[in-house]
Amino acid sequence: MSRNTIYGFLLLLAMVLIGVGLYLYNKPRPSMEQQSAAYTVKAMDWIEEYTADENAANQKYLGNVIEVEGEIQEVQMEKTPMLILTGNGMNSVQCVFPEGYSFDPEVKPEASITVKGMCNGMLLDIILTECMIVSSVPEEK
Repeated sequence: MSRNTIYGFLLLLAMVLIGVGLYLYNKPRPSMEQQSAAYTVKAMDWIEEYTADENAANQKYLGNVIEVEGEIQEVQMEKTPMLILTGNGMNSVQCVFPEGYSFDPEVKPEASITVKGMCNGMLLDIILTECMIVSSVPEEK
């Protein structure tokens, strides 16, 4: 084989690899609405499981779609819309929503809510991203 043939083959191979990489990178991902939850948990139980053994909980939940039920402690609407679900005093569940997401008026502290999102593990709080609200119950007066 001549040197030009080898260079041509390598160039073709590089172009194919770049094309496949770009296709996979730009491939549309299913929305959170289209994904089913791998686990359904209560916020307090989930926090207890994470604080008891973070490594085991990460192996079970990390990277999975989780549906979590709990009571809203705080609603944040600054840069990134976020709900914080009541925890054990030290820890809570942070539910991060897509930019531009707006909450219904009944989504306020002390209301019960079920949120679905992608588990990103635990720092001080358990982090759920790409969240969506599955159901909410207004606080009782």
